[in-house]
Amino acid sequence: MFEIWKCIVDPEACGLTKGWPVQGLPEEAHEVTIPHTINVEDGLEEYRGAIWYETSFIAPEGSKGQKVRLHFGGVYRDMEAWLNGRFVGAHYDSGFAPFTLDVTDGLAAGENRLVLRVDNSFSMRALPIERSFDWADDGGLIRGVTMEVLSQDGVGKVQVMARPKIGSNGCRVMSCAVEIEIKAEGPVQKVSIFDEDRLIAEGPADEPFTVSEMTLWHFDCPKLYRAVVTGPVDSTEVTFGARAFRADGPRFVLNGEYVRLCGVEWMPGSNPAYGNAEPKAYLEQICKQLKESNCVFTRFHWQQDDAIYDWCDRHGMLVQEEIPNWGGAYMAGSAQADWMIEVSRRHAEEMVAAHANHPSIVSWGVGNEMRGQEPETKYILEQVRDIFRALDPDRLVNYVSNSWWREPAIDAVRIGDSMWINEYYGTWVQGRDLDEDMDRLTTAESGLPIVISEFGVCEPAFPGGDPARIENLVQKMKKYRTIPQIGATIHFSLNDYRTQMGEEGEGKLRRRVHGSTDIYGNEKPSYKVLQEECAPVVVTEAPGRLTITCRNDLPCHAVIGYTITVEDGTSTQIPDLLPGERTEIDWNGAGYCLRRPNGDLVLTSQTSSL
Repeated sequence: MFEIWKCIVDPEACGLTKGWPVQGLPEEAHEVTIPHTINVEDGLEEYRGAIWYETSFIAPEGSKGQKVRLHFGGVYRDMEAWLNGRFVGAHYDSGFAPFTLDVTDGLAAGENRLVLRVDNSFSMRALPIERSFDWADDGGLIRGVTMEVLSQDGVGKVQVMARPKIGSNGCRVMSCAVEIEIKAEGPVQKVSIFDEDRLIAEGPADEPFTVSEMTLWHFDCPKLYRAVVTGPVDSTEVTFGARAFRADGPRFVLNGEYVRLCGVEWMPGSNPAYGNAEPKAYLEQICKQLKESNCVFTRFHWQQDDAIYDWCDRHGMLVQEEIPNWGGAYMAGSAQADWMIEVSRRHAEEMVAAHANHPSIVSWGVGNEMRGQEPETKYILEQVRDIFRALDPDRLVNYVSNSWWREPAIDAVRIGDSMWINEYYGTWVQGRDLDEDMDRLTTAESGLPIVISEFGVCEPAFPGGDPARIENLVQKMKKYRTIPQIGATIHFSLNDYRTQMGEEGEGKLRRRVHGSTDIYGNEKPSYKVLQEECAPVVVTEAPGRLTITCRNDLPCHAVIGYTITVEDGTSTQIPDLLPGERTEIDWNGAGYCLRRPNGDLVLTSQTSSL
């Protein structure tokens, strides 16, 4: 219904005065398919300004007397909407978060015409602010548009909170009793929990209830369930998972097990064929590449499409999603602080409303590199932290700092449930001693886990190419493994990425060369090194045998249900290993492939064709 649109740019901003909202777009508008951005079209790579879209549709059967909403997966950035010439709403200051628009009052029986005005101009009233961000800002309907028809007394949107009842920490808990609590927009009578098509529990909607045993969601075992929430007139179905992820002193705990995790960050919107309008198939292709670099923990600087989180739910990846507030570009004064808190509140509300049912998301981020030593910044970030905690008390909240090393005891890095630090010693940060500054941070850290949220080498700002990236990766990981307070590392980045502040290329090829793959996803030599450094095991080859050792440093977690397949097709399940344990298996010298229990790749031999 909402895939084919007419589109036209409006550099003189004359569409309103020419009456396009009422009369429709002019004949010169061209046809496009959603998701779409004009910034990958020839001659419009640097375009920032008004973009108009128009589509026609037939009102759904049975929609009369019902609530009708349009759901936008993401529109970059400001949007105003007219239905049949009538203004029906707007969405400002947030270009990546999903949102809904109620069009009940404007809907006509039969054919309807929807006209949108989108504007991707730099803005001092939006997040990200002006040019203070390091990613692509392609304008348009960058994600899908759908319609939902709801009863006036319907269940509406549902949030499922699944809280595993895990006792003491130590070993990984595979299954346990889980408390279920439901929040819904409308009246609810009953909640039914299904394991695939098998009903496993029913409970009331007005109070929490307990399911006696559920398999817990884990990056190696991403088990999902369905909740069917029934009201007086309809029902809503939600997919969810049950998992427990929290901080316990300076360590992370996942489903009862103390873990240290590794990952890498991917910067979407970077393939110049798609820009920020990547189709679902391409998103899933890159997600697979991300996971098979042995990334089980990642971070997104801005809100992502549901297709990405659906993939992470099904394949197992822990994710932090962040409000796109980067660089601290705000004017001093209480009025500006109040504005930033309010616009951040709107971001947080949309993030939680859209994504709270994804078990892959374990932390909300309040911002990145925002002058974290200033009292006003800390005040803003503390307020946003508290907004997230009120909206979603079951997830962690964090802030990402690049000023942590100046005065660790006063830095905003400490406002969250863990301390996320960008560490670019030897590149962007010169003349500092990492050992000394990390000692100062761990002394001041008040028992919080540390996440190295960015480290790596950016070309052409720094020389050496991919060999320098490999050396940096190996040496930094060696150092991080010696610091027990580091609970996770996230290498930056998976890919070279398109960005409006890129040092290399022009137009839609403007980019930063920061990745282990290029902007098209082609792997560099550093990708294989990244895969080996982030693998939970080390495989040692010897004549007639393979020795598989479960890492006991970083990453660090139990290896359960892994298999190894050799070139002749023989598969062997590896005995379960705790950190530090090892096993030997017979080996004929052929290529091999080691996989997680859900089938994701861990390691292959140099000679493997599997």
